[in-house]
Amino acid sequence: MVGILVLSPALRNIFRGRLPEILSGTLSVSLGAVIATNPVVAAFFGSLKPVGIMAGLLVVQLTTLFMIFSLAALIASFIPLPLWNIFDFILTGIYRLMELTVLTAGRVPGFTVSNFLPVLGFTIILSILILYIQKKDQAYRNSIASFD
Repeated sequence: MVGILVLSPALRNIFRGRLPEILSGTLSVSLGAVIATNPVVAAFFGSLKPVGIMAGLLVVQLTTLFMIFSLAALIASFIPLPLWNIFDFILTGIYRLMELTVLTAGRVPGFTVSNFLPVLGFTIILSILILYIQKKDQAYRNSIASFD
């Protein structure tokens, strides 16, 4: 949770204007969570799989699409037309694509970590670096006059 609450806004500010908003929001949350949890994952499981960041980007977008179609299916269920079969087909396809993404990402080998302390040290240094870059970037953006 700390990674999402502390690192995610900093990463989002760094990505602002450099990446499309839909990608920067998802990527900043995913990166913040992964960076903060890597030491815990390394300590308990002994391996890290960076492919989770990319898989997370795709799964978040698919989940959003799934939720939108689920709400549309719920609304359509009050209409006397037999629309459920169409929504069932679409929702099943989206769900299977989410499942395939997660299963494929799970098969990608990670790397083994015998000691979590270097990962913890790297995480702390990287977090400080991200917050420093965000502070410098914010100062630079504030020093530039706007077009308003």
